[in-house]
Amino acid sequence: MLSSLTIMGMRKVTNLEESPEYEKETLELIESSLGYKKNNQFSIDFYPLFNKDNFKNCFILLEDKKVIGHIGCLNKKFELLTEHSINMYGGIAIHTDFRGKGLFTDFFHEALKSSPKAALHFLWSEQLELYEKFGFYPCVELIHYDRTDSVSSHRWSQTKLKDISQKDLNQIKDLYTSIEEIRLLRDDKHWTALSKISYIKREGEKILNYFFMHKGQDLKDIIHEYGVIDEQELSELISFGHLWSPFKGDAELSHQILFGSVVRVGDSKLFNYFLNEYAGAELISSNEDEITVRLDSEEFTLSQKDLLPGILGPGKFKEFETQDLFISGLDSI
Repeated sequence: MLSSLTIMGMRKVTNLEESPEYEKETLELIESSLGYKKNNQFSIDFYPLFNKDNFKNCFILLEDKKVIGHIGCLNKKFELLTEHSINMYGGIAIHTDFRGKGLFTDFFHEALKSSPKAALHFLWSEQLELYEKFGFYPCVELIHYDRTDSVSSHRWSQTKLKDISQKDLNQIKDLYTSIEEIRLLRDDKHWTALSKISYIKREGEKILNYFFMHKGQDLKDIIHEYGVIDEQELSELISFGHLWSPFKGDAELSHQILFGSVVRVGDSKLFNYFLNEYAGAELISSNEDEITVRLDSEEFTLSQKDLLPGILGPGKFKEFETQDLFISGLDSI
């Protein structure tokens, strides 16, 4: 981890835990770079990333005591047989006066090196050529279902998560973890921080399903988390808004296949543990270009660009029978 200022030529890299006096300036840089409108706030939309508990992983680039860059990292976990760490990156910004000067490459390498050890690194961007230079490739199949004009056959009540009873919240937590999709672990503190508008489907005292729709300016009219899904629930959900899900529903419904994130292999030992539990394979060797894995006594050597989606999707290899990964919009950064 970064424990002191790192020198990059005439510039310095530190983090907001060590240099909290730059919090306001950093937030202004992020919101300006990402084109935030006045009625939205990055610190609210991406609270788990940009808050004091995570400031040690909010890396800033300084020149003459001015913030000219920020890269945030949030360490989270998937649970298979055991827990597996991943890093997610967001709030990536370079000041307009310093773009096109090659600063980002060294800064991002420093952030990757200083981030917690993890099996995989995730980030959300459409700048595929840029991030491919750092070993990130489009992965994780996601289906965008278009909203329909149909009306739900069941009444859903609209509320805010922070306003419901503890009994109801416990039911929602159970739904979150009961689905076959592999989702990020959430602790009580994370659930408490979620105050977004949610819709709840009840039968008496029992909550049958829930969903979250909208998130700041990024996911307007998008349902990006739900409790359970099948053909019937899919039909009801898309009567409210567009839906993002790995669930493969009725092929006749209007939809598009997307990638959920761009992904890079992390620490080789941790990646091997993940690969073994997730895909039943063993990592034999890896470098910046190729990965060799063993599955059922057979070895495969492929480029990272081909192997990662072959394991994580889209277009999974038939040899790998893996569950769908799904990172909700509330967790994505």
